[in-house]
Amino acid sequence: MREIEFRRDLRRRFKGWSEVYEPGIGGGTGIPDVQFMVEGILFPVELKIGKVVGEKGLSFDLRPAQRVWHNNFFSAGGVSVVAVCHNYVGMKYNTFLIPGFIAAAWSFYRDKKYAQDTVFRIAYEEDFTKAFASVMREYDGLELKEERVRQ
Repeated sequence: MREIEFRRDLRRRFKGWSEVYEPGIGGGTGIPDVQFMVEGILFPVELKIGKVVGEKGLSFDLRPAQRVWHNNFFSAGGVSVVAVCHNYVGMKYNTFLIPGFIAAAWSFYRDKKYAQDTVFRIAYEEDFTKAFASVMREYDGLELKEERVRQ
């Protein structure tokens, strides 16, 4: 599966607002591929095709500009996500969601142990919209962001 197919299928499965971003002249670098609106909050999502290494390791690559973008977004109070597609068979696959700032550190240092407890798996058969919203509520700091948005 290629990222464009992963993106198309996730957007089809997501029951809500989403938008794709394509790089353009004068645009920022490292901007995530798609954004999903979940319970009134916009989440930038970087899409990657990855593989499981060993028992719990997940292998994928973020470019340096993507790492910088996720770290800067987090520092500004945002919550972003890296969605990794794995185990593609036909049109069924698992999606792993990782907070952007952790994925950036993980990708840079290759420290699989650091991110293992923050990786959430969504099976293809699950309702992606509900599962995505549930995972987003799990991330630290989300409650604070919700309060800021509502004020």
